[in-house]
Amino acid sequence: MVINKKAKSMMKKYYYKTLCMMLNPDNLGLDPYEGAPLKQKITQMVPGSKHSAVRLWITGEVTKVGYRGWLQRKARVNGLKCWVKNRKRGIVEAVLVGPGETIEAVVQSAWKGPKRAKVKKIREYWFNKPKKSGAEENIQFKAVKKVSWSQGTANCYKETLDQLSFITEEPNLYSISERLVGTDELVRAALERNLFFDRCMKKEIYFVSPCKRVGLQRSQTTRVPTIVFSLTDHKQLTKDFLHEFGLPVPEGDVFTDLQSAKEYMKKVDRPLVVKPAVGLNGAGVTVDIRTKGALEAAWEYARRFHDRIVLEEMVQGVDIRVVIIGGTARAALLRVPANVIGDGTKTVEQLVDEKNMLRLKNPRLGKNLIIANAFSESYLERQGHGWNSAPQNNELVFLHLKANICMGADSISITEYIHPDLMSLAEEAASAFGIDDYWGIDLMVEKIDLPRDQQRCAIIELNSTANIENVIYPLYGPPFDSARSLIDHLFPEDTGDESYPLESKRLQITGILDSEFLVWACEHA
Repeated sequence: MVINKKAKSMMKKYYYKTLCMMLNPDNLGLDPYEGAPLKQKITQMVPGSKHSAVRLWITGEVTKVGYRGWLQRKARVNGLKCWVKNRKRGIVEAVLVGPGETIEAVVQSAWKGPKRAKVKKIREYWFNKPKKSGAEENIQFKAVKKVSWSQGTANCYKETLDQLSFITEEPNLYSISERLVGTDELVRAALERNLFFDRCMKKEIYFVSPCKRVGLQRSQTTRVPTIVFSLTDHKQLTKDFLHEFGLPVPEGDVFTDLQSAKEYMKKVDRPLVVKPAVGLNGAGVTVDIRTKGALEAAWEYARRFHDRIVLEEMVQGVDIRVVIIGGTARAALLRVPANVIGDGTKTVEQLVDEKNMLRLKNPRLGKNLIIANAFSESYLERQGHGWNSAPQNNELVFLHLKANICMGADSISITEYIHPDLMSLAEEAASAFGIDDYWGIDLMVEKIDLPRDQQRCAIIELNSTANIENVIYPLYGPPFDSARSLIDHLFPEDTGDESYPLESKRLQITGILDSEFLVWACEHA
């Protein structure tokens, strides 16, 4: 009976694998079966079409690092059937079967894999592929196959990159490429300062000096009150609070029903940004909303992440992350949405592969590659390109306009080149909350070298648990050791060996003891 069950499982695997190879749609856009009505018809007719399936061909450092077991567990947790096998030349082959949208989510995770894995590329061969894929699969733009796109914002990035071309000529090279979380960096900085630490979980830790004990969750210290964290976690409440201090923020409001949101859009009559009131990493965010149809689609997307939705004016410009430590702006990072630069020969797909190889060498970016989804084709079409077209030499092509590093954005350190008044603006935003340990302040500015009163700029977000590694490992520009800076701020006192009090204890231990126990006791003492 066990053999029969195993045989059925293998037959199911090869059946769906064959369907994936024979009926894989070639279109990478919103409708994968556009231009292939025969494949679509056959797909709907064959047995098993109530499910979707994908065959994955995964290359990179994915063998002997626990990738197979990790992917099987990931699939099982999400209710998918999964078969994984190591192939020659360090390739992993996988077949996933189940609901299409769930498969897409697991495939997105497969690009990161377990900690020791470094995925270079995943080729997908689908059976019954959903018409929407990636994080935005539920957005349905009516009548036309278009995506929200602000050409003005794209132009701002192009002008800023031209201004900083001397920085981006050569990427930074690092001696390590292993992905480190912020807590790892804090531990390294603490050891340099002769501090003790107690690591509770992956991102939670206590540091101890001769005279104090401070806990951190990511970069947020235990000195941050819950009320401050809750306030800054809500995008609209944060803006309202900063507005009371006379600081520039996008105009907007929060809504719980779509009809009220439509009335607001009609009233303000300007391009909008729609996003969940609470969220991270750009999840649920849609920019440049101008029509009711686009608002309906963006509303449904944002509702997947929170039941309260913020509508705010779209501020045209580039995204800057300013790091505040001890009340002072210490570093500034330009975050450029996922992009490639043409050489007149290579296709967009080839350029993306090259860019991802560069990101794999960066400790911060190696797990945040540029990953195509169903909307990528539409973004490229807006710029006159497709996956197989070759951009002209030095032509900048965006894959989207979300400046989140986890979505493939480049990081450029611009601390020395940003106008001091913009750094002061970030400091004022942080000081409004009365806590000066560590903040990530996000600004949207038209020009990085002009003060606030000579351009349109706005504070778009504050983060009390801001990422530490971004400025330590920028893709371009001088790194800044934010971990050491934060530890020095929290523990300005001397932490040399002579600073710790000397105490002696005499213990009498009975039981069945051996030499290993003595060694263990001495090490822990």
